Amino acid sequence: MATRELDNIGVQIPMQPFRQGFRDMSPAFDKLERLVAKRKLCHGANPILNMCAAGAVVQSDPAGNKKLHKAKRYSKIDGLVALAMALGCMRLDDLTQPSSPWDDPDFKLAV
Repeated sequence: MATRELDNIGVQIPMQPFRQGFRDMSPAFDKLERLVAKRKLCHGANPILNMCAAGAVVQSDPAGNKKLHKAKRYSKIDGLVALAMALGCMRLDDLTQPSSPWDDPDFKLAV
């Protein structure tokens, strides 16, 4: 297991379980969907993420929960699912854009 290997070299990374069922993926997918709709998701035209997005469709359960699903059985969507899961682990205040020092009235270029 990867965590055992990391422990062997003294690396501690906080991890938490994240299931890929409807219940856990729906809030994560909602964050991803909101960022895409608001055009706030910048991925630098990454060709792998573009390929993943092209091969993904939204699947819903009877309760209205949503998750990503392969459009075709050979589609690769792992990168997009990983992005949604990462967003699902983040708090909303982690999603704010960094501010510019020029927006800070107390910012001084030189003292």
